Amino acid sequence: MLLECSMRPFDILRAVWDNKFLYILLMNLFFNAFEVSSQVTSPFNLRYHTQQRGGIQYVANAILSCKGCDAVNELPPYGKGNNNDFDMFFVDVDEDQTTFNSSSASLNLPDCSSISFVGLYWGAVGSPTNPRIKEKNRVKLGLPGKQSYIDLVADQDLGNFRNRHYQYFKDITSLVHTLPSPNGTFTVGNIVTDQGAKDLYAGWTIVVVFKNDLLPSRDLSVFDGFVPVVYPTRFDLNIGGFQTPPRGPVSLDFGVVAYDGERGIGGDRMLINNKPVFDILHDKDNVFNSTIAVNGEVAKNTSPALKNTLGYDASIIHLENSDFTYLKNNETSLVVTLETVKEDYFVGVLTSAIDNFNPDFKFQSQPVIGDKGNALLVPGETASFEYNLKNIGNDKSSITTFIDTIPDSFDFIKGSFEVKYDNESWIQLSQESKGGRYIKYSWETKRIEASLGAIASGDSVKVRYRAQVTSDLDKIKCAGSIISKYAWLQYYGNINTNWFSKEPSAAVIKNNCSLEGPVNILFDTQFGVKDTAINIYCSGTPVSDLHLPTGYALYKSDDVSFQHPLDKLGGSGVYKAYRKLSTGCEYSFNVIARADSVTIYSQPDNIEATVGSGVAFSVGIKGENVSFQWQVNKGTGTWEDIAGATERSLTIPKVTEEMDGYNYRLRITTPCKDYLLSVKVVLSVKKQPVSKPSEEPEPQPEVKDENVGALFVPNAFMPASNTQELRNFVVKGHGLAKWQMTIFNKWDQVIWKTDVIGADGSPAESWDGKMFGADAPQGAYMWAIEAVFEDGKEWEGMSVRDSKPRKSGVVYLLR
Repeated sequence: MLLECSMRPFDILRAVWDNKFLYILLMNLFFNAFEVSSQVTSPFNLRYHTQQRGGIQYVANAILSCKGCDAVNELPPYGKGNNNDFDMFFVDVDEDQTTFNSSSASLNLPDCSSISFVGLYWGAVGSPTNPRIKEKNRVKLGLPGKQSYIDLVADQDLGNFRNRHYQYFKDITSLVHTLPSPNGTFTVGNIVTDQGAKDLYAGWTIVVVFKNDLLPSRDLSVFDGFVPVVYPTRFDLNIGGFQTPPRGPVSLDFGVVAYDGERGIGGDRMLINNKPVFDILHDKDNVFNSTIAVNGEVAKNTSPALKNTLGYDASIIHLENSDFTYLKNNETSLVVTLETVKEDYFVGVLTSAIDNFNPDFKFQSQPVIGDKGNALLVPGETASFEYNLKNIGNDKSSITTFIDTIPDSFDFIKGSFEVKYDNESWIQLSQESKGGRYIKYSWETKRIEASLGAIASGDSVKVRYRAQVTSDLDKIKCAGSIISKYAWLQYYGNINTNWFSKEPSAAVIKNNCSLEGPVNILFDTQFGVKDTAINIYCSGTPVSDLHLPTGYALYKSDDVSFQHPLDKLGGSGVYKAYRKLSTGCEYSFNVIARADSVTIYSQPDNIEATVGSGVAFSVGIKGENVSFQWQVNKGTGTWEDIAGATERSLTIPKVTEEMDGYNYRLRITTPCKDYLLSVKVVLSVKKQPVSKPSEEPEPQPEVKDENVGALFVPNAFMPASNTQELRNFVVKGHGLAKWQMTIFNKWDQVIWKTDVIGADGSPAESWDGKMFGADAPQGAYMWAIEAVFEDGKEWEGMSVRDSKPRKSGVVYLLR
């Protein structure tokens, strides 16, 4: 049968649309006879691609709509309202006098998200006679939290069809990065388009690619161009650049931005690899239906809230791909087929989000804490490093290797590397492989490699080790108060056998989210070598005797280039200690040398004691780098060294009758290798018992003196005594105007000091027998007192058994 008609062939299709049989017959006739291609104004290209944990979201709205029509409230896929049926007018939601149209939509990324890419697309129909047509590459953008618009000029013209239909692109990633948060309302205004007539459209979409370590790993791609699809058409569009998993499921979301698709006109289809795209909001035969939606849900928080945009589509559709008909494994491209039999439409943006099938670790470091419980580390402290690993991917990892490098300012503690698997105790890894788990450590490169074996999807592992901070102050100061270091994982997939590498999130937490980056180690750098003064006792003192800090050499003060290190001191004066590290840091300090001599300022006393009691002799010495040796003369005329008696005090815990008449003295060797001798003292031993220092001492009587002031110093105390008064070393007295008492141990270290006076002029503090925060051991300790009474007289000292008064002496600490 011959049909004669002046209509175009597809005008006939419109006429017979309601006659199903005739329609099918004609469709077969036309598509078998020929295939009409669309005119590609701008070919599609890959705009952005990444593989990361996160996703793609759209922020979109139309900027033209009908006035007062009910069609905008039609829920997709239902409704028949088309922009062909209404005169279309500007939408203008703001109160800004500089905009002639505007609309808004909101972005709501999940917590802990960060922006990777943000692209703004706008398109419309604008006739050449439009007075604003030359400004169509310009729009205004309102960012979340900002009160004023930003004027934008497009980066690229993506296409212009028949001098009326157009789309532009602007990369706004840097603008969004300046915001405290990307979430909030975006407003776009002044899109150039016609109004007041039918069959008009205009809209905008912000495509957001974001990263979020709490979400699965995905292959994310953004493609753009401008393809008019003019009926009747079947047009194939090839896009590529992504990567589907080599094995396992291929799950994907596919997005599209299109113009002039109608809710009430069907016959438009989009196919991927020849399978139709659809969901509950988009029919197979009317996929471009004026809808803004994400995975079957109409977009929220838009103004105006248009359920039927009358000519603008921006939707992301989740595709059911369990049968691999959309995409198969190991594919890097696909064919998008665009069909239409009744309406023209324009495709401007395509996006894909494809789940990666692989192991994927949430890898987070814990704050570095020292053994003193502080995050601020000090020299010599031991620090703990700990990492938490969880396989949040959909594949098991194999040959999982933890790698870390110890900073130069630390030394790894051998045997400290431990691993804890789910529901197991901490286990120490060794160099011997057990079940594929072992550790290797290079002392030269300070590199840790620990094989953790296979880690199933959903399983967690903890890793920890300890390292000691160097005691080299200069190395720490040179490194700075913060040292940054990275650890990372290397592993293979099980089903997806690719090789992967992962760096951890840092210990830093912001807005309850861990930030990806290095582990920051904090040091207390409020220290360092300062100018020091030394006493010179001998001419030509070797520099080695000064015990300078590690790495320092001594120079004359006028050797400003530090070219001539000294091995001996030339005498008193100012010298310069200098050091240069391999990292280039330089440090120096002044050494002030003063001539001095070793002297005895307090001689020992003769002592009377009874058999079984304990006694002590002590000598006061002024000087440094001296050594001591006590000697005894047992009546033979020969002085013998007493084994082990090499301190300034000599304690005889138990006197015997044979010691009666023994003479004792102290030989002091000076830095110059000569020596001094104390006076010799006599030990007189009696058989009658007297109070023993090893017994609990008697409480001391109250001090009563007719003078204005007095002091009495006991010779023993016992912290564990049942008598409260004897538990501390209590000096009694009254009438004091000022005083100071210092306690020394046998190494001449000051272990306690006081100068506090009570309201009645008595000593207000007492020594509790503690040394550096711990109980001091039993033994003899030296005390030294300087005091002035209220009448201005200076205290002359303690006198024992009518001996000469002394301002220093020995107190026995009994345990």
